[in-house]
Amino acid sequence: MFQIFFTDLDGTLLDHRSYDYSPARPALNQLKQEHVPLILSTSKTAAEIIPFRLEIDNQDPFIVENGGGIFIPEGYFSSIPLETRQVDHFLSISHAPSYLQLQESLARLADQHNLKVESFAEMTPSRLSEISGLTVDHAQLSLQREFDLPFQILEGTLNASQLDEAAHKLGLRLTQGGRFLHLGGDANKGQAVTQLLEL
Repeated sequence: MFQIFFTDLDGTLLDHRSYDYSPARPALNQLKQEHVPLILSTSKTAAEIIPFRLEIDNQDPFIVENGGGIFIPEGYFSSIPLETRQVDHFLSISHAPSYLQLQESLARLADQHNLKVESFAEMTPSRLSEISGLTVDHAQLSLQREFDLPFQILEGTLNASQLDEAAHKLGLRLTQGGRFLHLGGDANKGQAVTQLLEL
């Protein structure tokens, strides 16, 4: 039977605090020895995942930004969906709103519900490093987003479920990450996994 292994990163393959993956090395080596595809599915950006894939010698497709984008190495599949675009040595599939649209939608939600929010679109690498524990270099990669917009609520009483309901009315989805809320399109990791399984 053909096997495929999917994993998230933060708090799963990577330690939540240190981002260390060394305890998983034996499992990664076994997957490679048995030729089992390892699909990374994460809230992280393609800019973050591409160097990490090199580090762990992974050559399989990956899912970024909570299912907002799927990246497929060129030539990996014999046939691919028509709705792909070329990004370096990858084909990218996405049905997400633009990053600018997400910023505008977050501003509208914050205004409607009297919230003060801080999103990745406003942060510098040093600010993100300060509040996340990422190095400044890794924070720079994390800010290179296309498909979802992480943010935190600085002031306001609206809870995540109420905000998710308001986002849903705009055709968007709210996801609770390890450190931030994420505003994105109606795609999710599960849908991206299903699309990859079909391919």
